Amino acid sequence: MKPQFKLLNQETIDQILDEAAQLLQDPGVRVHNKEALALLADAGVKVDLENQLAFIPENIINQAVESCPKDFYLYDLDGERAVHYGGDDIHFDPGSSVVSILDSQTQKQRKPVTEDLVDIPLDGAYHNCSCFFDLLIA
Repeated sequence: MKPQFKLLNQETIDQILDEAAQLLQDPGVRVHNKEALALLADAGVKVDLENQLAFIPENIINQAVESCPKDFYLYDLDGERAVHYGGDDIHFDPGSSVVSILDSQTQKQRKPVTEDLVDIPLDGAYHNCSCFFDLLIA
């Protein structure tokens, strides 16, 4: 038996999902892509093309969630399975979408730039991390 890591009770999970569904319907979600808005409209979503908004009803949200696989793998650069998501697997992701960093030279907070990606050591220093996602917003 694997240990389980549970932060939220089912009542709280249900509340979060319910409120997320409400927000996707009203005020909706801004979509900055005409093709994506057209696809959403074709799927039965009410869209406001002028304001680039989609108002996604709960039945379409539920269909999308149900159509997702229950588990999947991420692959490494060699095409080998690297990370499995699903079941009782737990992974540490150090976070994504860093909007500011502490500059190692000046010790001041600043917005990241593309060159900062070059300075990130990926030589095994992160052996406790399963994977990395979009590290910086440059």
